Amino acid sequence: MMHKLFFLSLIIFISCQSNNNDTPIENETVKLTISNSDNDQILLSEVISNLEYKILKTPDDLLIGNVRKIISNKKYYGFLDLAKKSIWIFDKNLAFVNEILIPSGRGPEQLEYLSDISFGDNHNVYALGLYKILEFDLYTGFEREIRIQPQLYKFTYDSLNSNFIGYMNNSVSPHNTESDVSYNLVYINLNGEMVEKKLPIDQRISNLKFLHFDNFPSFNNEQLFFSYLDLNVYSLTNNEFNVKYSLEFETDGLNETILNKSENYSRNRDFLTNEIIDKEIARSIATFVETDSIIFCRGLVKHSI
Repeated sequence: MMHKLFFLSLIIFISCQSNNNDTPIENETVKLTISNSDNDQILLSEVISNLEYKILKTPDDLLIGNVRKIISNKKYYGFLDLAKKSIWIFDKNLAFVNEILIPSGRGPEQLEYLSDISFGDNHNVYALGLYKILEFDLYTGFEREIRIQPQLYKFTYDSLNSNFIGYMNNSVSPHNTESDVSYNLVYINLNGEMVEKKLPIDQRISNLKFLHFDNFPSFNNEQLFFSYLDLNVYSLTNNEFNVKYSLEFETDGLNETILNKSENYSRNRDFLTNEIIDKEIARSIATFVETDSIIFCRGLVKHSI
């Protein structure tokens, strides 16, 4: 596996306009040009001046396994532990609150393929699995399960509308016809019903998937989103759907000319391998973090499939 790191340092002030369509507004987009030359790499020490480590203390009989994702709200931190299939909860003083165990399976209070977590409005947290979301109280554990369609790969809870925003990871049903439109963002209410769909999936990249750590970063109460084989970062806050940032690589970056080569292949997987991965094209965002003064972006260049 090979990843390259790209750093951008900028302070941006922009205004957004509301959008109720399923495609994003682009006239307020900030274009970010990224150098992917080895000579232009920035050391982490040039960006971070002070690094402080905090110790998470758990009860002696409880050990943390493999943390896949960290979430936070005003009062708590949550750690998704895929090794133990659990969610560790700590308060903002880093005091241990609870370990919520999530048994694997298809039965009540169980999840297949635990893939994501998100805090709710109150003292609750949601866990995403195959066609199901489980809700837990941070202190007492299981509350209820929510059956969902279709399968979501990642999600976040939208407190403004009290619903979930789910990511489809470029998945298109094999039963779709050419006239059918599939979407990468689906909005699901607390009863598990789909209420809205946005961001149509480009047929040139349909069913080409990659499991990111977090497709829904946030900063200053703004909900962001990015998708595989898409160099845009979207803003989803306050029912808006805008392209906030558009990334362009100086060399060897994914573009329309490369995407159009998919027409020469009967399978999108072969197109991805031959035209993008083997040629080490910077094809996607792997990690995106926005702060007051810098944007940290890790670009996905090559990995084995």
